[in-house]
Amino acid sequence: MSLLLEQRRLRCADVGDPEQWCGKMLGLHYSPLRSIRGAASDLPPLRLDPMSTTNRRVSHAWVNYLLLAYVGVILALTLCKRWYRIGYLWRPENQEHRSLELIPFEQIWTSTTWFSPIFDLVGNVLLFLPLGFLLSCRIQWSLRKIIMVGAAFSLAIEISQFILGAGRTDTDDFLLNTVGTALGALFHQRFASPTIQKITLGIIALAVCSFLLTVGLTPIFYPADQFPVRPIPPS
Repeated sequence: MSLLLEQRRLRCADVGDPEQWCGKMLGLHYSPLRSIRGAASDLPPLRLDPMSTTNRRVSHAWVNYLLLAYVGVILALTLCKRWYRIGYLWRPENQEHRSLELIPFEQIWTSTTWFSPIFDLVGNVLLFLPLGFLLSCRIQWSLRKIIMVGAAFSLAIEISQFILGAGRTDTDDFLLNTVGTALGALFHQRFASPTIQKITLGIIALAVCSFLLTVGLTPIFYPADQFPVRPIPPS
């Protein structure tokens, strides 16, 4: 037996790949380690791109800043209207009042104008749409949890309005704000591709900048002493 193995080893010198041929002749399993090493030596060295992690962190940080900025816009439009104005949409001194309306959608039937109910309904939904989108974009939660966060935030605003005397505490606002949060989160989770997500974030950032610019330019282009006076209807 030893003589036979010795003869097979001597034949390995006559072949091009002694390792493979000898493995077959000796009945051994041929390991392609040598070929793998040769192929790996031809590949460029693996390098980790440090900018990939940095870009990801910058993206998350940008969404965080945008979320905080938009929360500030919501608070300004709900709790701080007594200290500023946008054009002639409202008088700051008229925002210092306290009222409580618990019957849902009562304003639709009691309002004397058609514009006010539509403005409140659509405006309250649109106000919280970006909030739901940003929460879903930043926090990987289920739709139910994000809706609960939006509802809790809206409820806190309504309670604060009543405590601080900063406007009307209305059941409609709470319900419509919650619907807006749900629609924004649903849009992000079901329909927002990476491209649509970037476009939507850009639109939200543009809306925040437009709000700040409008508030800053209102005293220049809309002086308080020229506030239009609503005519008193004849009795």
